Amino acid sequence: MKSMGGQLFPHVKEVLADLAKLHPVFIVSNCLSGYIENFIEFHHLQNIFSDFESSGNTGLSKAENIKLIIARNKLISPVYVGDTAWDQEASEINKLPFIYAGYGFGKANNPIYRIDDFKELKTLLF
Repeated sequence: MKSMGGQLFPHVKEVLADLAKLHPVFIVSNCLSGYIENFIEFHHLQNIFSDFESSGNTGLSKAENIKLIIARNKLISPVYVGDTAWDQEASEINKLPFIYAGYGFGKANNPIYRIDDFKELKTLLF
């Protein structure tokens, strides 16, 4: 992961940079400890993300890690973007609007909000 990085979906870096100018941006993942740090470093995203949390760091579920990010950063009206039913469930547990990334790896259960290209996020959040 540290040497090969992984490939970003189209428009991700540009949209995140624009979004970060207006709102704080966070990562919550079920990944192992160190993956998020490697991802951020490999793609030079240090100036974009305000905070992050992972199951590898805390041993907690995604829903609990979302709750930690919300509390730690005193968030008032966050939204969650994800690509699985588990992301959707974690959002619902935290009473957050969920934006389903339909181009991703998983499925969601009748999401209210859906994007099929990351640049569509601008339409919903800007």
